[in-house]
Amino acid sequence: MGSTSNAVAPGTTKTEMTKDSLATEEGLAWQLARIPMGRVGQPDDIAAVVLFPVLGRRELHHRAHARRRRWLAPFLSRPN
Repeated sequence: MGSTSNAVAPGTTKTEMTKDSLATEEGLAWQLARIPMGRVGQPDDIAAVVLFPVLGRRELHHRAHARRRRWLAPFLSRPN
């Protein structure tokens, strides 16, 4: 039996929206105290979770290594 998911609910992620709260030591410490992994997420972390069901593990692994973790940009810039 497989798993089915129709939602992604990331925690604190380093983005334009969170840059001010993560810029101070106090703000970063407050966030890290609430994150079980002990680190702020990166946009690539979320992209990998969202794209995995679409592309599959082998394709993501290949792109991640071939593009040195810049595999998302070529994928999004493909013409429809």
